[in-house]
Amino acid sequence: MADEHNETILTMLRALDAKVDRLAGDVEAKVDRLAGNVEAMKGKIDAWPDLNFLQAVAQRQLSEAREAREFRRYVEIKLDEIYGSMATSSEITKLRQEVANSIDREDGLDLRISAIEIRLGIKNPLAPE
Repeated sequence: MADEHNETILTMLRALDAKVDRLAGDVEAKVDRLAGNVEAMKGKIDAWPDLNFLQAVAQRQLSEAREAREFRRYVEIKLDEIYGSMATSSEITKLRQEVANSIDREDGLDLRISAIEIRLGIKNPLAPE
């Protein structure tokens, strides 16, 4: 009876050993699969761009955008100054009228000088012959 009992225990131990081997094989396969996944993830992480470089580029872009905004503000201020100093339509009309009056006055003076020169018998050196 002890032999039968020992035989039963041996059979159970062999079945248990086979089960442990099968489980060990499953665990090993899962560990290999996990190692493959870790390597794939490592490859993807290594393929990521350099974050320090991206940060430097982003900061440079922000700086350039800030400078562009400041330049645009400067240009707007200058345009306001230019438009503010430009004559309006009524001012232009007034200036044209003053120029026309000045030309008329000059023509009038030229006529008077001519008349005086004729009376005195002086020949105008600028008059065409």
